[in-house]
Amino acid sequence: MREQNLKTVQYIYERVQAGDLEALRPLFKDFAVIEAAGLPYGGTYRGFEGFLQMTAGFTSTWEGYSFVIDNTLADDAQVVVLLTVQGRIRGQLVKMSVIEVWQFENGRLTTLWPYYFDTKQVADLAAAGAKK
Repeated sequence: MREQNLKTVQYIYERVQAGDLEALRPLFKDFAVIEAAGLPYGGTYRGFEGFLQMTAGFTSTWEGYSFVIDNTLADDAQVVVLLTVQGRIRGQLVKMSVIEVWQFENGRLTTLWPYYFDTKQVADLAAAGAKK
């Protein structure tokens, strides 16, 4: 299971980087992304449509974003990915460490929990831009 879970998560990142989100539809049927409530796009997003909504919120906050996978850890129940995300939030360049925990049950992807190094910085910059 560990290797299959790792391959699934690697495939997801490849498709996201290629802009081919539609290829992910079969993986996200019974899936939830739980973003920190303090983020501009915080909340729980369910299924593929929820994933698209979360992605829209993320990309409208992180303009011109990119990410680099720094390390990956996996077992039979989860894959933990250490990332560096970079983009502009209301014009200000931000580079931040993020840990994403992908949860699996019986080989089926169920949940993603992203943990940002500084959610307050993201929220404050997004709010400052909204006040202009």
